[in-house]
Amino acid sequence: MSEVVKSVDLKDGSVLEICQDSDPGSPREWDNLGIVAVFHGNYDFGDKVDFTSDQFNDWEEMEAHIRKTYKPIALLPIYMYDHSGITINTTGFSCQWDSGQIGFIYTTNKKLDELGTALGNDESWPDFVKRLEMYLVQEITTLDQYVTGDVYGFRIKDAEGEETDSCWGFYGDDHKTNGILDHVDKDQIVNLDDL
Repeated sequence: MSEVVKSVDLKDGSVLEICQDSDPGSPREWDNLGIVAVFHGNYDFGDKVDFTSDQFNDWEEMEAHIRKTYKPIALLPIYMYDHSGITINTTGFSCQWDSGQIGFIYTTNKKLDELGTALGNDESWPDFVKRLEMYLVQEITTLDQYVTGDVYGFRIKDAEGEETDSCWGFYGDDHKTNGILDHVDKDQIVNLDDL
């Protein structure tokens, strides 16, 4: 049973329970713009790639290989902080003991073609690359929510405690913006600020 993190009263006497999703699907199974190449002895949450970290002496060699072989349009490093849990990002962490680089996220012309992503009509090439980098950062943010357990679902229980509705797989703890309200009649919530 998933842990209830918040209960909100509904006008019809039902209760909306926000719960941590104990078995979320990996966001790497979605249609993603980026390719996540991560290498860590204890964790495997990246994409399947055709190279390993053992082939390189350091991250610079791996980056050079990715640039030469795949010619990425945008490429960012991925860092992990591992201390009583893990978290990842593309900018790094201040702790030199429990953090470090674990790989890269990048996108290629092939991925752009597969997803129909193209340079905008009034967009310069540098602005296009920045937009792609922003998408890659968002993918790592979502992947971080997955690896940190920041994924939720909801159950609606009637006055007798019987479940009448549920849905799972909402990423991020802002329940007003993570998509839950797209599935719940927000006009039925007694106090939206409780959410």
